[in-house]
Amino acid sequence: MTEYSPTSRDRLLWLAQAHALIKIWNSVEEISFKSYCDLMALEAIRDALVTRIFSALHRSDAKITSGSGATDSFFRALNKVIASAEKFLFIIDPDMDDTVLDHYLNSRQAGVSVRLLLNQYPKKVKPAVVKYIQQFGSMLEARKSKAVHDRVVYIDSFVCWVVGQSLKDVAKSKPAYLVPLPPDIVSAKLQNHEQIWKEAAAI
Repeated sequence: MTEYSPTSRDRLLWLAQAHALIKIWNSVEEISFKSYCDLMALEAIRDALVTRIFSALHRSDAKITSGSGATDSFFRALNKVIASAEKFLFIIDPDMDDTVLDHYLNSRQAGVSVRLLLNQYPKKVKPAVVKYIQQFGSMLEARKSKAVHDRVVYIDSFVCWVVGQSLKDVAKSKPAYLVPLPPDIVSAKLQNHEQIWKEAAAI
């Protein structure tokens, strides 16, 4: 956000994604959050607005992780994120299992390619990947690597969402948080994960 430009596609996309997330999690915060985003072009108050934007995200995260409908809200939020991809999805979770395909990939737009990077459960994921490819075509690829530690979802190289808990555990215990990574960090983080992907083994 330190190099914000009113015409920057990645920053505008990040703000749009964050606004969509706020709207799902906290309808009260959503009204104020939209006004913060609309005023971001004003350089004189931009620093204060950035602080308010991240504060709103943290408050909404607290609500989603403690509310009785938290799990359903998380599913809706992440499926909305998945559906926003226009070209590709890159989902990274060391503890990912086969449930990710049923719970989240159904919201994938036609023509969007998907890469899954995991570590712990390749034997569970492989049959599900084969079945998915048979049904939808060869736009899905999965690899394993011991170097995987983060839990993130990349959308079209521009946006990265950080997930606070393994996707397979969301319905079993305290729900995970889902927060967009600041756009200035996305490129470097994606490069690191692309290198891990390049060296990872196919499952």
